[in-house]
Amino acid sequence: MPFQRTRRFVSLGTKLVVLTVATLSVISSLVYVELTGRERESLLRSKQIAAGMVADLFATSLTAPLDFNDRDAIESALAHLRPNADVLYAAVWLPDTDAPTATLARAGSSEGHGHGYPAGHSEVTDGQVVETRDIVTPTGKRLGAVTLRFSLARENAAFDASRRSILGLSVGVTLFAAALITGLARRIIVAPMERLVAAAQQLEAGETVEVTASANDEIGRMAQAFNQMAGAIVDREARLARARQSLQELVDHLRQGILVFGAGGAVEELSSRQAAVILTADDDAAASFAGRDIRRLLYPAALAFDAEALAFDEWIDAVFDLPVDAWDEIAALAPKEVVVTRLDGVTLDLALEFRPIAEAGRVARVMLLVTDETERRKLQRAVEAHEQQHARQLGAMRRLMAGGAAMFATFVESTNERIQRCHALTEELERTRQVADVDELFQQVHTLKGEARSFDLGELEGEIVSAEDAIDELRRDTRRGDAASLSRCLGAIRVRLDAMTTKVARARELFIAASPIGGSVLDQITVQRAVLQRLEALASDRQDEIGEVVRRLASRPFGELTASLVDAVASLAVREHKALEVEVLGKELPIYGPHASVLRGVLTHLLRNTVAHGIETSAAREAAGKPPIGRVLVECRQEDDRTVILVQDDGAGLDVAALQARGAALGLPAELTATELALTPALSTAAVLNDLAGRGVGLSAVRSDLARLGWDLEIASKSAQGMSVTLRSPQGA
Repeated sequence: MPFQRTRRFVSLGTKLVVLTVATLSVISSLVYVELTGRERESLLRSKQIAAGMVADLFATSLTAPLDFNDRDAIESALAHLRPNADVLYAAVWLPDTDAPTATLARAGSSEGHGHGYPAGHSEVTDGQVVETRDIVTPTGKRLGAVTLRFSLARENAAFDASRRSILGLSVGVTLFAAALITGLARRIIVAPMERLVAAAQQLEAGETVEVTASANDEIGRMAQAFNQMAGAIVDREARLARARQSLQELVDHLRQGILVFGAGGAVEELSSRQAAVILTADDDAAASFAGRDIRRLLYPAALAFDAEALAFDEWIDAVFDLPVDAWDEIAALAPKEVVVTRLDGVTLDLALEFRPIAEAGRVARVMLLVTDETERRKLQRAVEAHEQQHARQLGAMRRLMAGGAAMFATFVESTNERIQRCHALTEELERTRQVADVDELFQQVHTLKGEARSFDLGELEGEIVSAEDAIDELRRDTRRGDAASLSRCLGAIRVRLDAMTTKVARARELFIAASPIGGSVLDQITVQRAVLQRLEALASDRQDEIGEVVRRLASRPFGELTASLVDAVASLAVREHKALEVEVLGKELPIYGPHASVLRGVLTHLLRNTVAHGIETSAAREAAGKPPIGRVLVECRQEDDRTVILVQDDGAGLDVAALQARGAALGLPAELTATELALTPALSTAAVLNDLAGRGVGLSAVRSDLARLGWDLEIASKSAQGMSVTLRSPQGA
């Protein structure tokens, strides 16, 4: 910007006074010149008239003396002029002479009128009035001429006095008019303008102000316009303040911290309270961000060689004044997260998101969204650690099952017995305080640690190690006889024993969860198949208790029938672009051995039929108002002395219209129900033949297999709500 010299302030009143005085001075000067000129002309004209009258009378009085050449009379006539002080010089001329014949001259007057006979005229010269008259008889005879000079001293004195009066009057009128105009101008113009200026300054300071418009003129209209403008400004400022407050409240209620910074990294005034909470732990510090460097906020402890801080510096230098179209490319180079240690020592994991604020199509400022991810990532790490621990525990349980469930069942039983013995020992120590009891307690706990380690139970082992530390302290207190400390140690040991009990129960639950046959896994033992088959053959005809025990020994848990089906059905559903969840209940219930192998095939048919015809695609389910993931329940339960197996889904149910159309096409009787049609061999509603459906074998094969075993089959269906298939065993099976 070019240099502009500050101009000195000159008020409007001063300018108006100077202009008024200058204008009136010019006018007064012109009036003064005009009046003095007229006054002088008036005085000279009056003097000339008087001088002419005197000259005419004097010339008339000399007619006779000149006609008779009476010199005494001529001198006498001149003598009559002497008392007239205004007559400075008088001369009488005879015709055609070069010098006057008689003269009258006062001291200081000039002699003569030049050379030669004068011609009649009247003039003003050298401050004198000169009057010359020819003397002629009535008959026209020229007798001579007279010349008179009259002094203008009195007229000049009078003119000087008049001129002074006119000057004083002009100056007085000028000053009075200037004062009057200035006063009126100040009252009518300057004072209202000063009020407007003062009001404008108040308005600039944020005050509510109104100027009184006392006159309906330009100043009054200006005051009215100012009031309207002031009202509009106040209203706009109020709306802007409300909008800014609303924006600030909106920004403050976001879970993200918001900062805006410009070129060079200087943070601007608008910042959210959450930004202050995140970066300073003080929700009142948002305003203090203004002017601070964004680099120092995000990298407060960065050293000169910190690669991330240096990269961020270079990013800030490059990002501004770029075209907005280039933002995505440059934004990809910005840091996505940063770890900040605040002044209070708290370390935060912050997620960063940068957004451009454009002006004229270029990046002028940048908005930074800061999200505190500390707790979420801490929870995520804890969940991941827990999942890893859980996965390790499940892996250990699966390894245990592969090596024999009986070993783990024995471990659980013996561990609980040892923990109970440790509780009993702590009770005895409260009474006896025997070192031998402390030694036995340590031996029991140490044995528990070895067994827990052999089963890879890290959490249980950690509790046992803490219990050992407490027992070491108990041993020292027992030898010292410190009763108070001993009671405290015993209390800590009991807490650890209770925690160990909880960990053992948790390990048992994980073991059961990892088993496809549920809780019955803890009752399993390993026997040779040939021995079992021989035993069945020997007791096949027995109906007593021994025969019942052998049949139960040959039974398998229901969970074994479904163990591999759940994963297989899920894979089939994915292939058919469907999603479903299978829940199995009653895993531990026994299924008679000869029936178990047949029922496994039955369940396979039923679950495949559910995938092919029952469960809809996720899009179709959402369109029908259902959850996108289908649900299939497979349940085994005991009702009196019969085993009941239920396979239920929340799919589309039987397509009655399609079944009837297909039945009519095959020439089947029209009175057959939808259920009977579904169980008919070779009848399928599948539009496409594949390895999953289309051959009409599934349900008909199920009915045939169940009939051989003596099991009953029931099918219930509701359109668009699902279908259930119930299998019931014979009495006592």
